[in-house]
Amino acid sequence: MKYLLPFLFALLLSACATPPPKHSGSVDAERHQQRLNALTHWSLSGKLAYRGPEERFSANLNWQQWGPDYRFRLSTFIGTSLMDMQRRGKSVALTLDEQTYRHRHAGTLLENLTGWPIPVEQLPHWIKGSSMGAIERQISDNGLLQRLQSSTDWQVTYDDYRQLGDYVLPYSLRLTHQNHLIKIRINQWQPIDDNHAL
Repeated sequence: MKYLLPFLFALLLSACATPPPKHSGSVDAERHQQRLNALTHWSLSGKLAYRGPEERFSANLNWQQWGPDYRFRLSTFIGTSLMDMQRRGKSVALTLDEQTYRHRHAGTLLENLTGWPIPVEQLPHWIKGSSMGAIERQISDNGLLQRLQSSTDWQVTYDDYRQLGDYVLPYSLRLTHQNHLIKIRINQWQPIDDNHAL
């Protein structure tokens, strides 16, 4: 029973984290992008699914962002850690199988150790619907980012935005690059005032 309790508690928490209703209004596109770029302290939880030519997996996703620093965690559906990546300053630390590895470039470190080409450096922008750094973007009629193309040939598409306080944030996005596909479904967003650390 003691092994079952943490699992039941996690299920209860996930059931309580009900996403807000889908956004049905419109925003001023440029002003909205400026607000997203200014949002630098936030956290989220959800699910990430990866499919590549040789591997596929699904995992729970937790991300905490405070300025340029972050903590990015993937875990199994029963809470076992798959990876835990943290950036502090110019150093990135990745913990896998109770071993910690360091590098200056998060994406390179993750792909070298796991084979997963997850664009970690760009995700803090893309995951909140910001087109910062995109070489091409498509804005929908309601002023929200619908698709972007990056200089690294990643394409990101969005199909679900929801109003959360003063922000309209994506709850579903799809990243494609050659024969790699990443789907992210967000269950809970928490924008945080930039004057407060996570």
